[in-house]
Amino acid sequence: MMEWTHPWMLTGLLGIAWLFHGVRRSLAGMTKAQRWTCLSLRALIFSLIVLALAGPRWIRQVDRLAVVYLLDESLSVPPEAQEKARAFVNESLAARRSDDQAAVLGFAASPRVISPMSEKASVPAWQAPPDQDRKATDIARALESAAALFPPESLKRIVLLSDGNATAGDPVEEAVRLAGEEVRVDTVALAGPERPEVLARELSLPHEIRPGEPFQLTARIQSTVKQAAKVKLLENKFVLGEKTVELQPGENQIDFETRAGENGFHAYETQVEAPSDTRLENNRALATAIISGTPRVLLVEAEEDKARYLSSALRDEHIDVVVRNGLGVPTSLEDLQNFNLFILSDVAALELSP
Repeated sequence: MMEWTHPWMLTGLLGIAWLFHGVRRSLAGMTKAQRWTCLSLRALIFSLIVLALAGPRWIRQVDRLAVVYLLDESLSVPPEAQEKARAFVNESLAARRSDDQAAVLGFAASPRVISPMSEKASVPAWQAPPDQDRKATDIARALESAAALFPPESLKRIVLLSDGNATAGDPVEEAVRLAGEEVRVDTVALAGPERPEVLARELSLPHEIRPGEPFQLTARIQSTVKQAAKVKLLENKFVLGEKTVELQPGENQIDFETRAGENGFHAYETQVEAPSDTRLENNRALATAIISGTPRVLLVEAEEDKARYLSSALRDEHIDVVVRNGLGVPTSLEDLQNFNLFILSDVAALELSP
């Protein structure tokens, strides 16, 4: 079947009558045969130009379907939902027409081909990828990979089986782009039975803390069920306090009172232990603080006796000075962040770690 992009341009064919009129009034000395030959060539060229401007398109009806099934394999989808999704895909594959093609992709942080595009696609027994590859969900990347599998001259369709919890990319934007390329995207929501879960969402503390100052840390803990739990607070990996609390469904706020230590960088951590929990790796929340008051200087001198004059002058200006020999150069960022200034004096390069 043929159709025209600009059918109104076909009215230009009426100009052929003007060509006939022009040839009849021509005074050129041509025989009748030459005149009709010239008229035919002009009419042919004029007609081809008009037809080209009208934009003819030949349309062939295509009813061959190509489907790509996208299976969400991330950790947020429970095994029960994974099995239901695979059963859904197998049922769909069994019901398709013999000339339709299908492919199956699994995805989490990145997509992987489970069954390539063919007329005999199937879903084998599930072999989960490593957990480190299942901690993220990039639906947009999976949609992009699925679109690249479609054969030409086919009706293109993607069936996305996911819980919709994308951690990377913009799946909506990608779906809109595919719609512009005549790729249809259908979704099947995956949801399994709700499992008990505890999540340490946040550990907050004041923005400014002075040495020796009492302050409060607040842990925000999410729980899906009512249960008792043990909550610990650690500072620089040492336990500061511990509480046994009754967690309610939803967000719970646990407060700790403590006193700031000496100047420097401090790392705080809250840990939650609960009997009804599914994923233990999300039971920790971290927060850091730089406790500052009196300026603190680290003076590294090859011979510590030679540092007494400079250190004495600094202390006279109410500056806290820590003196070390060449072996006391900080080897970690945490150690270096404990000081406002680092002075290196007369230390040989060979004494410094690479």
